[in-house]
Amino acid sequence: MRRRSLASLAICAGLALTSGWSSAAPAPPASTPPPAPHVAAFVTVTPDELRAWLPPPPAPDSLTADADRIAVLAAQAGRSAELERRAEEDAARGPVEWATWVLGPRSFDAERQPKAATLLRRLHDDLRAIVRTANATLPSRPRPPAVVPGVRPSLASERAGSPPPAYPSARAFALDVWSRTLAELYPTERERLRTAAADAAWLRVVGGAHYPTDLAGSERLAERVWARLAADPGFASALAEARAERAGLSARAPSVAAPALRYLTEPLPLDAWFPPPPQGAAATLELDTVRDAIGTRSEADLRWARAMDATDVREVARGLGLLPAGPIAPAVEALLAGVRSDVDLVLQRVRASHPRPRPAVVDPTLATAWPTPATPSYPSAKPLSFAVQLRVLATLRLTHDAARLDAWLAALAHSRTVAGVHYPSDSAAALAAAPRLAQLVVSSAAFAQERAALCRALECR
Repeated sequence: MRRRSLASLAICAGLALTSGWSSAAPAPPASTPPPAPHVAAFVTVTPDELRAWLPPPPAPDSLTADADRIAVLAAQAGRSAELERRAEEDAARGPVEWATWVLGPRSFDAERQPKAATLLRRLHDDLRAIVRTANATLPSRPRPPAVVPGVRPSLASERAGSPPPAYPSARAFALDVWSRTLAELYPTERERLRTAAADAAWLRVVGGAHYPTDLAGSERLAERVWARLAADPGFASALAEARAERAGLSARAPSVAAPALRYLTEPLPLDAWFPPPPQGAAATLELDTVRDAIGTRSEADLRWARAMDATDVREVARGLGLLPAGPIAPAVEALLAGVRSDVDLVLQRVRASHPRPRPAVVDPTLATAWPTPATPSYPSAKPLSFAVQLRVLATLRLTHDAARLDAWLAALAHSRTVAGVHYPSDSAAALAAAPRLAQLVVSSAAFAQERAALCRALECR
């Protein structure tokens, strides 16, 4: 699993942020200009606050810097044309474009949601000013291509001119705050937004623009800035207006808030496929299982769980022989997007019927691998979505190893318990229902109409 190894290296380096960095970092160059004047819409951060919030970047001769360099070179070694394309496309997206890309134009439409679009743009101006202050305040860290032999920047913006310092990553910082803001407007999409932001941030390492610890520093900065935003009356008012705007759109056009199923047909026997999660003593035993998984996990287990969470379904499919190498055909991309959309709707319905609280909500002392999402725990979203998408692809491909597919899905399910964000039965229910949902997809009229185009792109049975 190439993605797992790269993400593990990145997280290993990123963990050094909380374990202590050397303070012997290079001093900022005397020629660094002061940040440009900016009238903040919602939030400002002073140089003194930045120094208090963020440690300096790793010293060039430190073990953390060595780990950073190894991670960047490993990402370079595994970089594909597809990853380069994704990195370039993401770099070109502003906050409004990114929201439209993640949520889809049917859910987020800047023209019909001008208050939300204005909120994102004004917020982004504040974030850019904060990064400028950070660049002028913190020790200046050169980008990887300037100091690590063999690193080839894939982003056009990195190849041209003199890019700003690497630490912290401005893009990763912005993505984190954008995703948190959008999650307040789209609470059911919180997990998707967080995952999309983390994946896009990792592309900065893949593109040779940043080190993993740059991303870790950005995450810490985003947490501090978000706490400041949450206490700002102006930001709260702008959020309330954007929520009301979206509610008005939903009232006038229900299809925006409730898109139709593409492949799955009504009625869906969800009550039979997703029985109620364990209750009472059985639920207590499951919580003990999560506690044991957290209490016995090693640092390697923790890195592995985070790497599994950052995995992209397309890369998994290639590794399992379900997709050929090279760019993904538009018909296949449309198939995967449609399946994901259908599964998301199923997930919302099941979670509405079974709003099981997450383990860390029941026991706040649990040390989860990442912040606990605000969505219900049952069923586990990632195993369900990945299992359905991969099993649909498996019906089309001649060359794939069914045992490897089952083993990978079981590993993904277990990683959610190791991370402390799901109970075992959350993932077990997802994997049990996935084959039935996948069969409905491949039996649908829409799939039959698309099969010819899919078979031109894939080696069909």
